[in-house]
Amino acid sequence: MKVMKRKKVEAMVGQNVRNVNFLRDRKRLAPGKGSSPSTEDIQEVNAAVKGLRQE
Repeated sequence: MKVMKRKKVEAMVGQNVRNVNFLRDRKRLAPGKGSSPSTEDIQEVNAAVKGLRQE
């Protein structure tokens, strides 16, 4: 049971990292007008990072 839980947590951490990287890359690839992140993007990144720190 512990192995399954650990694998699930590892998968969730990996997904959080991919989400953060996607948001960072999307901002980097969109120069000019409208390239600043939205409030929702900032909150999503903060939540992902907070989740990584707790685990």
